[in-house]
Amino acid sequence: MARATPRHPPVVEPDRPPRHAWRDLGLGALFIVSLCAVLYANALANPFHMDDHTIIVNNPRVRDFRTTELLTGNYWHLGDTDPLYRPLVMLSYAANWAISQQAWAFRLPNLIAHAGVCVLLLALTRRIFRSYRVALVTAAFFAVHPLHTESLNTIVGRADMLVALFMIGGLLAFMADQTAERRRLPILPAAGTLLYAAALLCKENAVTFVGLVLLLDWWWARRPDGAARGDAARRIRRCYAPIVVVTAGYLILRVSLLGGLTSPAGTIDRFDNPIAHPADGLSAGDSAILARWATPLVTLTKALGLTVLPDRLCFDYSYAAIEPVTRVSDPRLWVGLSLLVFLAVATVVALRRRSPAGIALAIAAISYSIVSNFVVVIGTIFAERLLYLPIVGFAMLVGLAVDAALRYQAARRSARSRAVAITSCLLLALAGALYGSLTVRRNLDWRSDVALYGAAYEVNPRSCKVLAGMAAKALSDGNLPQALHYCDRSQEVAPTYWPAWRSAGFILRRLAAEAANPAEKQRLLDEALRRYQQALDLGAAADPEAMMGAARLYAQRGGYQRAIAILEQLLVHRPFEATAHHLLARYLLLADPPARRDPQRALDSVQRAIALRPEIANYIDTQADALLALGRRREAVDAIRRVLQTLPADSPGVAHFRQRLAQIEGE
Repeated sequence: MARATPRHPPVVEPDRPPRHAWRDLGLGALFIVSLCAVLYANALANPFHMDDHTIIVNNPRVRDFRTTELLTGNYWHLGDTDPLYRPLVMLSYAANWAISQQAWAFRLPNLIAHAGVCVLLLALTRRIFRSYRVALVTAAFFAVHPLHTESLNTIVGRADMLVALFMIGGLLAFMADQTAERRRLPILPAAGTLLYAAALLCKENAVTFVGLVLLLDWWWARRPDGAARGDAARRIRRCYAPIVVVTAGYLILRVSLLGGLTSPAGTIDRFDNPIAHPADGLSAGDSAILARWATPLVTLTKALGLTVLPDRLCFDYSYAAIEPVTRVSDPRLWVGLSLLVFLAVATVVALRRRSPAGIALAIAAISYSIVSNFVVVIGTIFAERLLYLPIVGFAMLVGLAVDAALRYQAARRSARSRAVAITSCLLLALAGALYGSLTVRRNLDWRSDVALYGAAYEVNPRSCKVLAGMAAKALSDGNLPQALHYCDRSQEVAPTYWPAWRSAGFILRRLAAEAANPAEKQRLLDEALRRYQQALDLGAAADPEAMMGAARLYAQRGGYQRAIAILEQLLVHRPFEATAHHLLARYLLLADPPARRDPQRALDSVQRAIALRPEIANYIDTQADALLALGRRREAVDAIRRVLQTLPADSPGVAHFRQRLAQIEGE
């Protein structure tokens, strides 16, 4: 029986000679690369931000290029964070660090990777829809989209771009293997398999590659123009079997190295993703089921809104920027559910009618599914960087819409069709200019933490993390009362968010130092200690600032044993904290009553501090005190003489150590 002609046939342009097709792709690629360079030129000088410090700058595995640990260890080098396995990205950071430690040297590869994704997207869209016009508009629109600014401006956003780069490359290889003229080239399926494996080793969302391959194979096989479909046995052997083997191998490797496929929901920080703890904070009549399964509908609405109108962007959506859905009466539930049903129906109908829009919608849906918190609970409730791949589908829809308007004009050749075509092109140009300007402007927000938190506060003023960041911003401006105000607001939003309590303790210590009235000074110190202790009780047992701040205040009140216990606990988690070793040594020498003093332990601790930070001269004072307490006066003199030889003649410490040397020798 003859196949019925589809109501909406796929986009097909007249075949062009291979030479012309390659020329078009080359010119398009040059345009796309130039566009990316112009848009992100003002981002290269931006500094490291947030997770960049944890994963790169302060990570000894990256700094020392510990290859074995990079290949086998957790993406987070700290033991109390979510287990992730991204060895290729970690190796790229280590290679970057070996070349240069400047932030621009790390951000430049991110820009190159983004440009590479756009170029490969140009080729992939051309192959899927057989339209250079659709491909060029898609790649250009993807390149300018402002939501990509988070991935480009955070160095750790490289994972998003590398996984997209390898996934699109793998899709191109497997699609090329399906065409009749290239069936005998084994290099194509081999390349596709290797690229898929590389994507998995960059980020976990690469598993959606399987769904994308199945989708594009289904689309290719249903083409009405007699395009090569290939026999099923051959396709299984060359495509699906290698994909299954690679996926299984990756899962086995992940389990063996990390102990599991995903993080248990209970181990995910509730402030990063309240969906992981749906029963927390519920009132009478609230539903934990809705909090778990309806809240992702709210983030879906947020994702769609920012994809279409990416104006008010924010790097943080943690608690309580997005309130969980807990009641059926919440209108956000019904808005999100309506959008989900509409998109699902539109995708199914478009695919049944073989409309190219169905492929674009399905690509967006498959890419978004793994980061939506529907399929699996991830480490964050929502983040703009998670939309890097799903925006491919949106960009394709834009390209298809413009192409449809131009084909309508070519077919009708009427005043109305010309108006439609002109309007479509004008809207595309306006949207592109708007998105490009938003991208350039958003890059400026990343020029400093102060600017970044200021922009975030305008969008999410109820985020406990943003409020804590605003406290740091006010602190850097010297406005201590304002900084304390933001800490108090953060505690009101999230009473168990310990970083806000820790920051408040630090600010109160600063206020106490400036207080002239002794009674007020003591009141501020007492309140600072209370805030620090609250931070410790809420989970800051491994945080250096909270632990050392509390220890200092306990020591000021004569509670040396409590201070020593806190520092010993900190050093279990952070054995390389030189300041903690030094403070421990001081308190071991000053403990009251004197019978509790331990000069030998103090000497061992301060020598550890000196080994970690030999450039800090005042550690030698404590070392000398420990040696004197042990009766080793000559060694104390030698230690001070050594530090005098290393200090510059104009150093303010020279006079102090000369006076100390004279004091010891005169005893």
